[in-house]
Amino acid sequence: MNEGRNRRDLSVHNNIEVWTHDHPYEDSFRYIISDHGITIIRSDVTAAWWVDLHIEIFDTITQVTRTERVGPNSCVLKKIRLNTGLVEKVIPVEVTEINIDNVKPNLSPKVLFCNTITPEDIYLDKTDIVIAVTSIIHVSTNKLEGVSARSLVSPVDRYDQTLRNLKTIRCAVPNAKIFLLETSIDMPDNEVKELSTYCDYMIRYVENNDCNYYAHEQPINKGLGEMYVLIHLGELIRNKQFKVFCKICGRYRMTSKFDINTHLVSSPTFKFMEGNGRLNIIVFSNFYSIPKMFFDVYLEHTKVWLKRDRKEPIEHILTMFVESLPEITLLTTLNIRGIGASHGFYNDL
Repeated sequence: MNEGRNRRDLSVHNNIEVWTHDHPYEDSFRYIISDHGITIIRSDVTAAWWVDLHIEIFDTITQVTRTERVGPNSCVLKKIRLNTGLVEKVIPVEVTEINIDNVKPNLSPKVLFCNTITPEDIYLDKTDIVIAVTSIIHVSTNKLEGVSARSLVSPVDRYDQTLRNLKTIRCAVPNAKIFLLETSIDMPDNEVKELSTYCDYMIRYVENNDCNYYAHEQPINKGLGEMYVLIHLGELIRNKQFKVFCKICGRYRMTSKFDINTHLVSSPTFKFMEGNGRLNIIVFSNFYSIPKMFFDVYLEHTKVWLKRDRKEPIEHILTMFVESLPEITLLTTLNIRGIGASHGFYNDL
């Protein structure tokens, strides 16, 4: 059975054989199989993986082969449970999209530029929910280490996803103050006009050498551009009053099950998965929330870690921040969905 099939990264334990389902990337994996689970380790480099990983599991006793989706992972290893010799089947939660047909545009949006904007250009009060949308619709073609292309998502799709994101925020959090942090160097006027009408502030990062390096030129870490713009916005609003700061990736969007009240609590809120740090967790960077009282600490932590040669993934940097806090709220689901840039598949988080 199974002779002739490609058995990439094959591992064997007792009656179980595990190997990597074919994918177009350079990533290779090592599987440590026990009676209770499989530990998956990226073996080619000590880094996270963004492949939408699928594995083949073959039971030599029952002669059953099963394909299981492991998905992308934000740390170097991931553990999954075994059930009667095969990976426990995960039943996907039904995703219900928010109806955005009747979202009304903002008639007076502000389009500002990073080199000239000042804190006085932004108005916030103590009840505001700030939602920062990090976006890069027109991605450079410069090589990024560890992936076949800097992005597998086209500018057209990125634009559509970001526009839908802004509209769903308007529906899910109607009183939010939305900041679109757009790092595209060249963007058509019609795109700027339409995107800006669904946020309160659109900040464009053009003619900024530092941002251009972090977002478009550096080949080592896709999270550096995001860190740069979050620090820039953070410095603009750190002395202002607001209730909570939330960050969401431009290519993700809230589903009908998203509830902002989950994030209106006294502690920073993150989705987590099993990891190998001090708290045995790693947190996701797709969406999280930081109450005002923790914002300065969050901002200073991010500033310390932003360096031109920084290879540490943004999820690890956020996890170290979470590990330092006296109180946190950890979630198993965010009720958001989006397409991963390095693998091109939907993620439901």
